[in-house]
Amino acid sequence: MEKRCDFWLPLINIALLLLFFICFFFFTSYTFFFIMAGFHPHAASFTHRFTGKFLGATMWFWMMYRAKQDGPALLGLEHPWDHHHDHAEEH
Repeated sequence: MEKRCDFWLPLINIALLLLFFICFFFFTSYTFFFIMAGFHPHAASFTHRFTGKFLGATMWFWMMYRAKQDGPALLGLEHPWDHHHDHAEEH
């Protein structure tokens, strides 16, 4: 019989939710803005902005392409080993 770990899933969800609320309240609190008060970053150059946008767009295009190719397997609609490619010969 397969051993299941259903007991831990609600505890993990509660821990992640608690971590989210702790981070949310810290980053929206006065303490965080007091710590970051002296931080004044310089403006990014055109080269850095263009490179960042280009690499970010490339990443999203690649992710959407892979989702189109592997989407059903990722969503559990088919098995990853069931290939439905158009082969010239029958197997």
